[in-house]
Amino acid sequence: MRGKQTSSEPFWVPKKIGVGIGVNPRNTAGFWVSLAVTLSALIALSALIVSFFL
Repeated sequence: MRGKQTSSEPFWVPKKIGVGIGVNPRNTAGFWVSLAVTLSALIALSALIVSFFL
């Protein structure tokens, strides 16, 4: 089942690098949460860069 997304996968998984837990990208909801956070951060960063130069 490597690389496939299912809702039966756990939402939180231990991090492979570092300490703590992270969102599991193999869980369908975890994938969408990760995608939304990443896109939001990119949009916010690009808005800051654009406003800095205007």
